[in-house]
Amino acid sequence: MSGGSNKIDSSKSSAGPAYTEDMKNLHTILGRIFSKKEINNDFGEIRDKNRDLEGKLAAKETEIASLRSTKDSKIADLESTNNTLQTLNTALKSTNDTLLKEFGEKYKSWDAKTTKQKDLEDEVAALKLQLAQANQRASDSDATLTDIEQQLRERDGELQRLQEKLESVTDKLDKKEVELDGAWRKLRSCESTLQEERQELDLEDLDLDDLTARFNVFMETSHGLARKFFLTELIESEDLTWGNISAKLYHPDNELLDLIPRKFPLSNSIASQHLRMAMAEKIISKIYDSHIFRQYYLPESDEVGKILNQLYKENPRKEAIFRLILLGAIKPEAEESRVTSIVKSATDKVVDLLGPLFFAPNAEREFRSEFEELLQDAVDLWRHVQRSPKRGLVKNKQDSSWGCYEDHDTALQLLPDQEVHVPDEPSAIMSLFPRVVVDNSRVCLGYALWSNQNTVVAADLELKSRNSMNGMAGNSTGGIQRRRTRRFSGSGEDTPQSPRSPLGNLPALRHTQNRSISLPRRGEHNGTPGRE
Repeated sequence: MSGGSNKIDSSKSSAGPAYTEDMKNLHTILGRIFSKKEINNDFGEIRDKNRDLEGKLAAKETEIASLRSTKDSKIADLESTNNTLQTLNTALKSTNDTLLKEFGEKYKSWDAKTTKQKDLEDEVAALKLQLAQANQRASDSDATLTDIEQQLRERDGELQRLQEKLESVTDKLDKKEVELDGAWRKLRSCESTLQEERQELDLEDLDLDDLTARFNVFMETSHGLARKFFLTELIESEDLTWGNISAKLYHPDNELLDLIPRKFPLSNSIASQHLRMAMAEKIISKIYDSHIFRQYYLPESDEVGKILNQLYKENPRKEAIFRLILLGAIKPEAEESRVTSIVKSATDKVVDLLGPLFFAPNAEREFRSEFEELLQDAVDLWRHVQRSPKRGLVKNKQDSSWGCYEDHDTALQLLPDQEVHVPDEPSAIMSLFPRVVVDNSRVCLGYALWSNQNTVVAADLELKSRNSMNGMAGNSTGGIQRRRTRRFSGSGEDTPQSPRSPLGNLPALRHTQNRSISLPRRGEHNGTPGRE
């Protein structure tokens, strides 16, 4: 700053002489221009004034130079003082930083010592508390120890008494062990005797799972036999008339008359064939119930049956013993002879009753042979139930919990106009295989024909259609014969034959008769068959 001021002042001082020289030149020029006297006079005055001013200006410049010199001296002093202050400030800042650093270190040290002191005080307080608690526990332990010592003294007395009692009980146990050993030997003897009695009674323990599986196989075999011989086509024969068939099926002396449905269509339709098969299975099911699945194969006795039933209600074990005694009362060869007689009698009844439904050549003879074998298998199967401690019960009256054979649904598909006739609340029409129960365990579900199955619905509609046609055409023999002649000659079909349908193979749909029998409805009682 002092350097800059010196430069400005020196420029001003050098400007004074230059200005005076210019004024002289200007005066000379003006003197030449203005030569008049008055102008020269005025100019002289001006020049004098100018000299005075220049003198004053020089004095001022001298004064200014003096002041500037004083100022520069003061500025130099100030700069020197400022430099000294800056040096002192730097030293002071360094000292301050050093002091701050030392203070921070000392504060940290003090704070650490204070914190450690507080921690030590807290630890001391905690130790004091623990010491007080330990003293309290020690005091309590002393009291507890005193109590325990008292209890130990009491327990020692009790232990002594228990020891004496144990010795007494041990003596008794030794005596009981001797008694138990005798009882065990007696039990072993009783078991041996019981085993001998079981062998004498020929008692068998049933495996219900195995028995159920065997019954299912037998049921399938029985159903297959019915399919083989009764799921067949009718033949064209003058003897195959409603009168001939009904006279045989509904003979007053027939003890199974109430089992035969009164109504079903007699034709070669799939539905009619399945219903003929179902009717045969219903009769066979009754034979199983009445002849095969019995408590014993001795001659029938109502009194013995009542005794067995009463014993089963009161004491099933006594019933089993009495039943096994009855079974063992007859010699094996006599029992086999009795079984053979029962099988033959049952076969004769079934063959005699179902004779009108054997349409194929030699069908009756083949059925008799296979059915006798099937009944013998049933006897062999049922003997395990007869000789078991459990009692087998057979139910041949269908109810809503029975099953059904699927082939009565899969054999044909109902048309839309037929499906509307399927009942909303189906009912079991007739039993096809009985339900078998051993005590409270169901061995065989029981199978029935249901009113909502496809073959039943189709057969019912076929029957209604035939009755309607017969009503319009009349019931005379000539009309029937003409209608039959027109059916086979006008349609160009050959007269139907009667081959037996192989198992699982459904025959073609060919109608040969207008005569029909009707299925019973739920709640309808069987009676004398009516005419169409």
